[in-house]
Amino acid sequence: MIDARGLRCPMPLLRARRLLSTATPGEVVQIWATDLGAPADFEAYCAQAGHELIGVEREAGSPEFFKITLAKSS
Repeated sequence: MIDARGLRCPMPLLRARRLLSTATPGEVVQIWATDLGAPADFEAYCAQAGHELIGVEREAGSPEFFKITLAKSS
């Protein structure tokens, strides 16, 4: 899990990329982010890098808090 709350683009994505570089194929990673552009950033990144975007959840009661879940490609 990566806690990227309070970080602005591109930091949540860069932290995820660093973790994914050492992850095993199929490993699931969750990123907590408060950057409003993070969901779109991760959607584009996963499409480009081949990782699977499992889901983006917007936390109830906090519209600026996202839980982004993805799996590393093989």
